[in-house]
Amino acid sequence: MTILISVGSGKGGSGKSFVAVNLASSLAAKGKHTVLIDLDIGGANDHILFGLLNPTVTLEDFLSHKVKSLEEIIQPIAKNLGLIAGAGNNLQTANMPYATKGRLMRHVMSLDADIVIIDIGAGSHYSSLDFFMFADHQICVTTPEPAAVLDLFRFIKLAMIRKMMSAFIAHNQVSKALRTMDFDSKEAVLDFAEEREPGCRDAVAKTVEAFAPHLVVNRVVNGRKLNIFKLVRMLHDYMGVALPGLTEIPEDEAVLDAVCSYLPVVSTAPLSPASVSIDGLADKLLKHIGLA
Repeated sequence: MTILISVGSGKGGSGKSFVAVNLASSLAAKGKHTVLIDLDIGGANDHILFGLLNPTVTLEDFLSHKVKSLEEIIQPIAKNLGLIAGAGNNLQTANMPYATKGRLMRHVMSLDADIVIIDIGAGSHYSSLDFFMFADHQICVTTPEPAAVLDLFRFIKLAMIRKMMSAFIAHNQVSKALRTMDFDSKEAVLDFAEEREPGCRDAVAKTVEAFAPHLVVNRVVNGRKLNIFKLVRMLHDYMGVALPGLTEIPEDEAVLDAVCSYLPVVSTAPLSPASVSIDGLADKLLKHIGLA
């Protein structure tokens, strides 16, 4: 059974794609058949981080029906690792119709792999939130800066509410209210839903009961941990659950060297502090999903 892991962030510049690329590389090196899909619509750059500057096929070939399946556009990167390069920034991809989104999700689920890493576009567009919550497990990436921490909190909150809205497809008034109102906690969302649709509380709660994202804090330096503790506390207070894991990736000169070489840092400098942290993240995830 293929395990889907989405990687998202509240804003650009957090290193989300860096984490996705290096995590996929680490998992593949551990013997897991891994496919990385770049769904960062308009900002796809995973191929560049692998040194693939001009991919011959991209997700756009699938979206435009030039190919029938995602399997046809997987490009081999290394042993056990394949890449589906992202699509360009055009109206078709930026405003993905519901039917196209559904087709893409069905084909993602049918991929023949141990693990599929989905690199989601930053921000809170509906497509980003839907693809993020679509996966079996979620990873949230931020940096320690206060603005980035708050953006990630908003992203996670909106992703959870967007998932809850799926329980009200046939109830437009409830869905509209969930889109336009703000809530102080997950319980407030559930209370609101119950008031509008008596008896629905349990059904709505079940849509997000397994939502417990793993937090990755990138570019950590001494003295910046206070903001991370605040984020963990805010998420605990809002969601009512403890996050299952926290990984800190330290500021590391080896990362810049790797990016400039168009290669993952886990390949160019496997013993660097950043690589060791990412390798530890891979081990945590494998244990968490039962593939260790």
